Amino acid sequence: MIWVFPDVVKEFEWFKGLTSNGDSRSYTLSRGATYVANAHALARIASEENAILIHTHFSFFDVSSRLAQIMLALKFRRLQLVWHVHSAFTENSSKRRMKDFLKLGILGRSCHMVPVSSALGQSIAERGCPRKHIHVVDNGIDIAHATERRKTSQELRTEWQIPNQALVLLGFGWTPIRKGVDSMLEALAVLRNEGMEVVLIVAGTEELKQFIDDWPDQDSRSAVRVIPPAERVGELFAASDIFLSPSRAEGWCYSVAEAMLNGVPVVAARVPALAYAENWPGVHFCQVGNGESLAASIRQIAALSEAERKAQGEMAMNFVSRQHSAEHWAGEVWNLYEQILGDVELRGLPILSN
Repeated sequence: MIWVFPDVVKEFEWFKGLTSNGDSRSYTLSRGATYVANAHALARIASEENAILIHTHFSFFDVSSRLAQIMLALKFRRLQLVWHVHSAFTENSSKRRMKDFLKLGILGRSCHMVPVSSALGQSIAERGCPRKHIHVVDNGIDIAHATERRKTSQELRTEWQIPNQALVLLGFGWTPIRKGVDSMLEALAVLRNEGMEVVLIVAGTEELKQFIDDWPDQDSRSAVRVIPPAERVGELFAASDIFLSPSRAEGWCYSVAEAMLNGVPVVAARVPALAYAENWPGVHFCQVGNGESLAASIRQIAALSEAERKAQGEMAMNFVSRQHSAEHWAGEVWNLYEQILGDVELRGLPILSN
């Protein structure tokens, strides 16, 4: 495997560790360069490394990889191409749909698409991708990273100034409307008006803080804690009682599976991309954009006995560990490579992953 990353990773410790490993080779490309410049760079790397397949994970490099494939074909070098599709399609304007058709239906006609959920696979088919080129592979979770903790639950609750008996709700709000932060705030107000002692922790950036500061109903603001993104999400889950994911759109929601790995019950919005979680243990659903519905699901979880919640948590942890580990995902992707390459001998022939 030959790794190709955006050049912003050069200062990351994990990248320095990867490049110091003599068993793997790594390259970087600039996100500031043009599609054509990066295509030339990818074609050169693929040629020098004698690669037989390019697998892109950053959509920015999809077009460049297709151009590289064409450049190499002109030199009589055959290269298979895989585009991973991680994000949901949230825009439906005619301009956006035409752009998607040009990419998926025309440029992507010689590519293999790997959407991370069946619903996302349906979306890219509707936007022009030939169905025979679609291979759904559910995402995998880095279990060790998702459960890593250095601070205790009590340390974080003290840091967040949470009363001892309060029910702690956790949500992620990088893009507030898409992630349903409005529904979280509405549900919080409903529960507090009913007399429930509850605190909402929301992780995000300055955009999230501004969204909450501008929220019309400030009566519950004292029960909201806005925190920055955390390196160890396992600590956040350990300090929380319920995880909220009332998103309006998802590709495949990592945070739902991460919550389950930490034994935390989940309330998720019933969106197509989360249909796969319908029968997952410990996952409860609410209506999209409906704070009352979200509050009702929170009440349902809060009413469970400690034994019931513990049992659900253990089933959830076992389920994700078995079905959605990074190792399981890697096996599925490797099987796809073998399917694509057919009788080509894999041993010793590199695959570019960028």
